[in-house]
Amino acid sequence: VRGNAADHLTKDVVPYILSNFGVSRDSANWGIVGWSAGGTCALTLSVMHPERFGAFVDIDGQLGPTAGTKQQTIARLFGGDADAWAAFDPRTVIAKHGAYSGLSGWFAVSVDTPTVYRAPTDAGPLPAGDTDPNPEDHAAIANRLSQSASSHGIECAVVPNPGKHDFSSAASAFAVAQI
Repeated sequence: VRGNAADHLTKDVVPYILSNFGVSRDSANWGIVGWSAGGTCALTLSVMHPERFGAFVDIDGQLGPTAGTKQQTIARLFGGDADAWAAFDPRTVIAKHGAYSGLSGWFAVSVDTPTVYRAPTDAGPLPAGDTDPNPEDHAAIANRLSQSASSHGIECAVVPNPGKHDFSSAASAFAVAQI
């Protein structure tokens, strides 16, 4: 109900770039990056469209779409349609997709934690029973998403970006992501 940003990016922006700038069509040469809710979007678009994006950088993203509680989010962002919410929840999309190939991700978190590398495996779903981390605990969120992604074949790492959840920290993570 708040717009079709995913469709705009994948159906308008990407084709425009392909047709006007002579860039590679190979997904291995395409990546998407975002900060905060944009980090969640970068992850989500990548797992929804692995044929288009070969990599993502999620800087301090959330577990999934959020505008309050899960029920509030479904009501506010998806017009009450839980299936529409699930279609944009990265953990649900990853689980439904099954094994990925050729997709990698980098979760930058604005805390000073050790880097965690996870090789791609096809170990299946994570054990049930865990509660979701606090929405402000970016390291726990990144680790949870990284576990989910790697268990479905996505090579990923959780990388510290010392600082706060602010524009300055985001800018430094974007700069490092360009390397």
